[in-house]
Amino acid sequence: DSLTATYTLAYPHQWITGDADVVIEVLPATGEAVARYQIKRGAGTYTWTWDGKKNGTPVGSGTYSIKAQAVDPLGTPAVPVTVVAKVDYSTPTVASVQVTNGSFSPNGDGQKDTAGITIQSERFTYLVVDIVNGKASPAPVGGATVQTPGSIRSLSNGTMTVGVTPSSVRPLAANDTFTITLPWDGKIRNQPSGTGNEGGELIVAPDGIYSAAITSFNDAGNVTFNTASITVDTATPATPVLVNLPAHTNVLSHTISGTTEPQGTVEIIKNNAKAATTTADTNGRFSQLLNLSSGGNSIAAVAIDAAGNRSAVALAIASNYETTAPTVTEPVITPSIAKSGNVSISFISAVTLASADCSAYSAAAATVSSRSTRS
Repeated sequence: DSLTATYTLAYPHQWITGDADVVIEVLPATGEAVARYQIKRGAGTYTWTWDGKKNGTPVGSGTYSIKAQAVDPLGTPAVPVTVVAKVDYSTPTVASVQVTNGSFSPNGDGQKDTAGITIQSERFTYLVVDIVNGKASPAPVGGATVQTPGSIRSLSNGTMTVGVTPSSVRPLAANDTFTITLPWDGKIRNQPSGTGNEGGELIVAPDGIYSAAITSFNDAGNVTFNTASITVDTATPATPVLVNLPAHTNVLSHTISGTTEPQGTVEIIKNNAKAATTTADTNGRFSQLLNLSSGGNSIAAVAIDAAGNRSAVALAIASNYETTAPTVTEPVITPSIAKSGNVSISFISAVTLASADCSAYSAAAATVSSRSTRS
C-alpha cells in the first residue's frame, strides 16, 4: 500500500556541517509532480515513504519517477538521483488449477500414493500453497502458511513459494504464463493445533477431505486466492461377491456379474491372471462378458476404488468348459439269450455322467419279440 525509499546524504569535505535542503518528488510520465517532500537533513541515511496518493486520492496505475535533489549548507547542489517505481492495481491471474489423483491413498503401495496440484499462472507471480483440513482462507502476502486453525502442512519441503523471473533470451508478452505441478505425499505434521506447520513428526493424514489453498501475489502486493479439493482415502473397499456360473458348460462366453463398492473398478481374474476390467454402477452392480478357457476355469475378482485401494480377492467361482461330445461303447447284454426275466445292459462312457449332462439313458422295460437277441 506504500512505497519506501532509502537515501544517503554525504558531504565531500569533513569541515562542511549543517543541514542540506532535500527535495523528493514523484513525477508521472507527463505533467506536474503528484507528491513533493521537502526537509532539512544532515549527513546520514534516511527513509521516505509515499502512500501512493495525490492530495489524499490514490494515483492511477503507471510508471512514476522518484527524483531526489539536495543542496548543501554552502549552496552547492548535488547531482539529482532518479529511480523508477510502478503503481499496479491489477490482480494476478491464475488461469487454471487442476488436481491429479484428487482422491488418493498415501499408503506406499505404489497406487495413487501422491496427489499433484497443477497451477497455470501469469508470469511475475508468486505462489503460496498450503494444505488445510478446514475451510481455506487467504494467506498473508508472502506468508508461509494459511492463517486458519485448519492449516496443517505446506507442500513438499516447507512452504512452496514459487517465483518466476523474466526470460533473458526473449521478451515476455503481457499474457505469458507458466505452469507448475506441486506434489503432496499425503503427510502432515503431528502437532498441537495452532503451533505452526514446522513442528512435529510427519504422519499420514487421516482419511478425509482437504483443501489446497493457493495464494498468488505480484510484486505490487495484489492477491488472488484459489482452492482445490483433495480427498485422502486409505480404506479398503468391500470384497466383490460373484454370481455362480454353471459347473459344466459347452457355451464359450458367459457374463461374470456381482456386487461391490459403488462406482469402483473391478478386475476380473481368470485362472490367476487378469482377464478383464469393468466398472460398478451407482448401486455397486457390475457385469462383464468373458470367454472361458477350455477345461477348468476359476474366476475371481478384485475391487479398486477411486483412491487406488484394492480389496481382498473375491471367493472364486468355477466352471468347466467342454465342447467334445461324450462317447459310449457298444452295450453288453447279459444274459444274451433268455426266455424271460431281467437282463443287464452295460456300457462305458468317456465322461462322468452328471445331472444336466449331454448323456442320457432310458430305464424302460425291454420287450422281447420272436427270436431277437437285442432289444
